[in-house]
Order: sequence, then structure tokens, then C-alpha cells
Amino acid sequence: PPRSTLFPYTTLFRSAAHTWIGLWSVTTDYLTSLTFGKAATSVRLVVQMAIALLLLVYLLWGLLMIWGGA
Repeated sequence: PPRSTLFPYTTLFRSAAHTWIGLWSVTTDYLTSLTFGKAATSVRLVVQMAIALLLLVYLLWGLLMIWGGA
């Protein structure tokens, strides 16, 4: 693809990857058994799934905007 279409794609995916890595680090550092006890793993999993779902929605929305549908 031409450069004019490659830059938005790479920016979108790099931004999503950066967000995932950062929020994964935050959830694994702060949602621990010290703060939530035995429920920590479940809480962390639910929060990480919600983040993953939101990132997927944002990625699809961003692709839709790049393709001119929004």
C-alpha cells in the first residue's frame, strides 16, 4: 500500500499495542493478592478482558475511520 495509507495503520496498531502493554503492566502490578486477596486472579482477568474488548472496539473503529466509513 502507498505510504499515505500505511502510516495510519501502523500508528493505530502501535498505539493499541502500547496501550495493551501499559495497562497489562498496571493490572499485573496493582491487582494482586495483597489488594484483592484470593479474588485477585479473577478480578485481574475480568479487567484485562474488558481492556482487550475495548481495544478491539477501538481498533475496529479506527480501521473504519481510515477506510472512510465513519
